[in-house]
Parts: sequence; structure tokens; C-alpha cells
Amino acid sequence: MLTNNEKMLIADALNGCCMPLEHDPQYLSRMVGDASALRDARFDGLDAQQRIKLTGVVCCGLEHELYDAIELDDLASKWNVDGAALLDKVAAMTPHERTRLLRCVAEVWQRNDAHFARDLEGLDV
Repeated sequence: MLTNNEKMLIADALNGCCMPLEHDPQYLSRMVGDASALRDARFDGLDAQQRIKLTGVVCCGLEHELYDAIELDDLASKWNVDGAALLDKVAAMTPHERTRLLRCVAEVWQRNDAHFARDLEGLDV
């Protein structure tokens, strides 16, 4: 189960994802991956610079987006989230759960109204 701050980090990282989801037929499959992408992706702790190490044959787009948001945009600090733990939670999700998460976040961005945080909090993922 994702915490509220983890959901906010994911939404922050996927800012505007409603646009490619609506207009790019390949976006969802690239972001979600499949069972082999989930199996082969590994998160191997932190490197000497305290960055998350990603290894494995394949990581899906969602993991890459979150990894970049954590490492390049420092969203783990912004949302007070353990970035490595969040990536582990995402890796443990099935493709169906990832699809649901992505579609829910896209719906919240599509509305982008005063209920943004409340709507994310209500996501059951």
C-alpha cells in the first residue's frame, strides 16, 4: 500500500501524464511493462553518492520516471519519502496494478482541481 506522500511523489513525477496517455497508444504499455520487466528489474541499494542503484535487464518506464524524479528532481526529499522503498513497492506491483495507478494519477491530473490531494489520498493502491 502506498502512503499519501508516495502517491504525491508519483503524481509529481508524472505531472501531465494524462496527455501522453490520451494521445500515444504505446505510452501505457511502455510505462507499465510486463511480468518479465518486473521480474528482471532489481534495486540494489545505494551507491557511493547515495543514489539508488538500478540493475537488471529491463525496468519499465514507470520505474525510470520515478527514479529520475527521485535522483534528478529530489522528489523523495520534497515529499519526505524513502525513494528506494518506493521503487521496491512499484516493482512489486503487477502490470494491472501499475495500469490502475497510472490511469488514476492521469485522471487526477486531468481534473487538476482543488481536490487534487484528496483525490490522490483516496486512491487505493
